[in-house]
Amino acid sequence: MDTATLRPGLLVKARTTVKGNVRYKVTELGCVVNEDGEAIDQWETERTTRDPAEQKAAIKVRSAARSRIQAACVKAGEFGLMCPVEREEKLREAVAQARKLAQDFNESARWTYIGVSVMIGRVSSDDVEAVRAINEQVRDLVDAMTRGVQALDPTAIRKAANEARTLSQMLEPGAQDRVKKAMQVARAAAKEIKKAAAAGAAEVDAIVLQRLEEARVSFLDVSDAQAIEAPEADGRAVAVDEPVSYWRDQPEVNAALARMPAIPAEEPAGASEDEVEAPVTPSRNIQL
Repeated sequence: MDTATLRPGLLVKARTTVKGNVRYKVTELGCVVNEDGEAIDQWETERTTRDPAEQKAAIKVRSAARSRIQAACVKAGEFGLMCPVEREEKLREAVAQARKLAQDFNESARWTYIGVSVMIGRVSSDDVEAVRAINEQVRDLVDAMTRGVQALDPTAIRKAANEARTLSQMLEPGAQDRVKKAMQVARAAAKEIKKAAAAGAAEVDAIVLQRLEEARVSFLDVSDAQAIEAPEADGRAVAVDEPVSYWRDQPEVNAALARMPAIPAEEPAGASEDEVEAPVTPSRNIQL
């Protein structure tokens, strides 16, 4: 696998919460069996907010705090947030600002508390599992662009292309170029699809699909491929300087073979010239 796919960076896990002010009461209403014999459990949920205005303000502050952190990072799909190592100082400042926003709110709030928790881990460019994860994310986004082209859906194409552009910030220059080319092809296809759809003549471009497949294949994980070793032969090893006796050097064997009648070779029925196997010579007892 090409471990140069990934740039050194930081894996960021950010969690923001809003607690207090709201309480829930759940009442179980029982179970009902319908005509098909299916059991349907029913509940009733009651939500009470002590101070609606404060709750609304808390949600707004929480969103602002999280946005500060996300602005310094790159969305890495289901793996959360990643940050290029050269942005580490900016990330630390963003985390401090997010916590300050929460602290300022908590000091004046009566019922509501905002929590901001951030965990930061380092990822090296030769981290095998991290490279696999990033490659998988890139392939998924290229697949999403391909599905958009096949479905003649320019919105889906642009959405996947934008996500790929964001994720490409965590890639090495060579990998960035491959993603960029795929994005350019997909966006050009989205533009043509939209234009053709207006004229009622949209169709799938096979060349676009081929280019996207080439981009996807370039991020395949081939680390599990292993070279096949030559089998070890069983038998006695022969030294180079060990004298070897051949049957050609034995006059008695040659004389016995000369007295034997020739056995004609028979070509297997229905076999072509290229498929004919060498005939098998029947065994004979040789009287020396």
